[in-house]
Amino acid sequence: MLLLPDGRVALVDLESVGPGDAMLDVGNFLAHLRWGSHFGGKKEAEFKDSYRIIFQQAALERCDWDDRKLALSEAVCLFRICTNAIRHPQPDWRRRLKEGLTLVNDIVG
Repeated sequence: MLLLPDGRVALVDLESVGPGDAMLDVGNFLAHLRWGSHFGGKKEAEFKDSYRIIFQQAALERCDWDDRKLALSEAVCLFRICTNAIRHPQPDWRRRLKEGLTLVNDIVG
């Protein structure tokens, strides 16, 4: 993220440079914050969750997006993050996968 001289924040994504879907990029950032909030410590969770809400509202207002479409973009990205529990297994991978999929389901409803 970059803070521009006029106070606006710009999101720079260098993962796959090229034109893409800005809503999916924002959804990915929100998904990582949600994942970190859920699996992080209490203090970290409160910070990430409050920041996710602020960032989500700012994106919706600035880009005039439909909130349901942004939520679905976040759910798609969160689903993709869930695969990390399988690709990089830890002793608690089953729990993390199940809880991650529950988070996706909570969004999709």
